[in-house]
Amino acid sequence: MILDTLANASLYRSISPTLARALDALLAGDLPTRADGKFPLDDERVFAIVQRYTTKPPADCIWESHRRYIDVQFIGAGVECIDVVPIEAVTTKTPYDPDRDATFYHPPVTAIPARLVLPAGTFAVLFPHDVHSPCIAPAAGPGEVVKVVIKVAV
Repeated sequence: MILDTLANASLYRSISPTLARALDALLAGDLPTRADGKFPLDDERVFAIVQRYTTKPPADCIWESHRRYIDVQFIGAGVECIDVVPIEAVTTKTPYDPDRDATFYHPPVTAIPARLVLPAGTFAVLFPHDVHSPCIAPAAGPGEVVKVVIKVAV
């Protein structure tokens, strides 16, 4: 997992060409201003999903991981928290669905999640072994968020 501000995105370009493409798309700056929906950046290898919603209490959020894609989650407006645990710390609730590229989990009981706080301008890179629970309201309470999730093929 990586947590950083967009100002430091260039530090991670060398990880892979597809991750560099995702970060370059965020640096271009127009993704958060687009309407909600899916936008191809490199066919199905790299694509963006723009979302607007209200954050919620942790108990109302799901735990998930992905096999085929790395998530680059960027907050364009608002503040969101994402809880993260290693995949070994959870048990499966819903088996892997290849159409959704998602496995869903019961909340962890033996591990304390790392809580990532993402204000506007911040991104998190979540790898397949990073089980995460996004959409969590910060301590100040629920709020509106504009988020761009860029899916990067593994």
